[in-house]
Amino acid sequence: MKTIAIIGFGNFGQFAASHLKTHFDVVAFDEHDFGPQAEKAGVKAASLKEATGCDVVLLCVPVQNLESLLRKIKLHLKNGAIVVDVCSVKQKPAELMENILPDDVELIGTHPLFGPQSGKNGINGLQIVLCPVRADKKTIRKVNDLLEAKLGLHVIEMTPSEHDEWMARTQAMAHYVGRAAKELEL
Repeated sequence: MKTIAIIGFGNFGQFAASHLKTHFDVVAFDEHDFGPQAEKAGVKAASLKEATGCDVVLLCVPVQNLESLLRKIKLHLKNGAIVVDVCSVKQKPAELMENILPDDVELIGTHPLFGPQSGKNGINGLQIVLCPVRADKKTIRKVNDLLEAKLGLHVIEMTPSEHDEWMARTQAMAHYVGRAAKELEL
């Protein structure tokens, strides 16, 4: 894992680049003009074809754009590449990646439980969920080591379905507490 491509260079893609560029050669691609952001972030702006030739391809796009992106990149991915998504849900992205991407690439779902605002003072100790989709144990170990040892994150490994159930319960509780607090104000 020497080169990482970030596809989708919005707020989270730029935030990820700022933490990954000290450990890897990072290139970025976005469908919108992002040259100034890439230059400011200190990463190389790349074409989609260049980005899909990297060892790791980090998909930082909204879940509603994931399927069309996967269809665009499926024929261009490097044999043995690791494709990682950062969507906040995991079952649907995992299914899409498995069904669309070629069998010779490894697939991992992640959900960083932080973002540019909560990580603005650093990400050391923050949590990230790691969901193996189609990856061997050696790759999972490498990714886990990267996240923990190099980035200082606390990794929680679970299946995509466990993740989505856990998030649904967590969000349901937050909505319940919020609703109760609002009603008490009346």
